[in-house]
Amino acid sequence: MEGANIVFAWVTGGEVSVEDHYGTGPTSHGRDFVPHILLSAGTEAGGGTTVEFAIPLNSGDPQDKVLERGKSYTVILAYHRSSDGFRRHTARGQAEIDLD
Repeated sequence: MEGANIVFAWVTGGEVSVEDHYGTGPTSHGRDFVPHILLSAGTEAGGGTTVEFAIPLNSGDPQDKVLERGKSYTVILAYHRSSDGFRRHTARGQAEIDLD
């Protein structure tokens, strides 16, 4: 996680909450001093939660990793199976994304 852009998001009572964090070590993180979440939205339906957010490719903030078009990045998803809010995850996964 060290050096990673980290976004925490959840939906409670129809309201989305989003926090901007950054990786401070292999398994630790801290809240970004200046949040750079440009847009966010979220819904809960059918027993599931959907969240969407937009971040800049280059915020100019040294706490944020610069993302470049034409490159691939690993995205890690971690979530709690039965709780909203900022909690330790109970499941996780990862995927590769390409920025066009």
